[in-house]
Amino acid sequence: MDSIISYFLICWQKIFDYKGRARRLELGSFILLTIIMAAGFQITEQFIKEYIYSYSDLLHFDIFNITTKDDYVTKQHIFTLHTTSYVYLLLSIIPLLSTTARRLQDLNKSKYWILYLLFPFWMILIAFIGLFIKLKFGTDILNIPWLEKYWLYIIVPFLLYEILLILKLLFQEGESEENQYGQSPK
Repeated sequence: MDSIISYFLICWQKIFDYKGRARRLELGSFILLTIIMAAGFQITEQFIKEYIYSYSDLLHFDIFNITTKDDYVTKQHIFTLHTTSYVYLLLSIIPLLSTTARRLQDLNKSKYWILYLLFPFWMILIAFIGLFIKLKFGTDILNIPWLEKYWLYIIVPFLLYEILLILKLLFQEGESEENQYGQSPK
C-alpha cells in the first residue's frame, strides 16, 4: 500500500539518485511533508524557547522592520526562522533537487531543466537578501532609486511564474509508456 509517508521516505532513500522517473505523488508528498515538518520544528522550538528553557539562538534568521519616529527606534519582528527548521530545510534541498530531476524525466524532459526551473527562485532569493540587508543595516546595496519603489512589481511576476512551474510539475501527467529515462513509475 502506497502512502504519502512512503513516498516521502523514497525521496530520502534516493537522495543522490538522478536516474529514473518519479511520480507526481512522490514530489508532492515530499514538498507537503517537508513544509509540515519544518513548521513543526518551528513551533516546537518556539514553544521550548518561550515556556521551557530560554536560550540564546545563535543561528536563527530574523526578519524585522526598524522604524524611527520622534527619536524613538521601534523594532517590529515580522518572521523568525529557528535553527532546527533552518537546518532541516537546508538538508531537504538535496532530495528535493533529485526528486524534481526525476519528475522532469517523467515528463520526458532533461534533468537539466531544473536550472530553468530555479532561475526565478534565484531572482527572488537575491531580492530577499537585498531586502534583508536593507532592513537589517539600513543600507541599499544596489542603490537604484526606482528599485526601492517598484521592487514588489518585479518580484511578484517571478514568484507567480515559480508557483506555476511547480504546479505544472505536480499536476501534469507523466508519460504512461517507457521513455528514454526508463519505465513508468506507475
